[in-house]
Amino acid sequence: QYCSIIVGSQEWMCDNLNTSHYSNGDTIINWEFYNLNSGYEGAYGRLYTRNNANSNNNVCPTGWHVPTKAEYEYLHAYLGGQNVAGGKMKSVGVTFWTTPNTGATNVSGFNGLPGGANSLSIGCCTGGTSAVNNYGNWWTTTTQGTVTTSGFQTTGQVYMTLSYNNSSSSFVVT
Repeated sequence: QYCSIIVGSQEWMCDNLNTSHYSNGDTIINWEFYNLNSGYEGAYGRLYTRNNANSNNNVCPTGWHVPTKAEYEYLHAYLGGQNVAGGKMKSVGVTFWTTPNTGATNVSGFNGLPGGANSLSIGCCTGGTSAVNNYGNWWTTTTQGTVTTSGFQTTGQVYMTLSYNNSSSSFVVT
């Protein structure tokens, strides 16, 4: 069971996703805990791959879905624009976020936490994990252009990111 909030006309989870099964019951493969340490699970949930996020089996619980970029853009607009939305979506304080956690008010109730990333989740840091307490990353189902990783060209996948050192939110293609 996940908590949820209403922002404008949208309903959002206010917990990081933490499941090992797709909504159809199939086992999810290639997910990780940050730094391969299950001690991070309680606060940060799990790190999923782009394939998990785009699976027809739905990585989210029944009744939920991985948002599109357009859905995040609506959320950002409702919160006053992309330049300030990040702060309104981040949990407050520095228990989880690195100092200074700029602009964090969590007035939206989104409760964004900085679960970092790994090479499986966003291809950020080949062979390891990175940025817990610094960045939170959330997949979209939106694809955009092509990217080259380790010499292979693939369709770019968009994700939304929040950072400890600014109050904006941004989109990255990996």
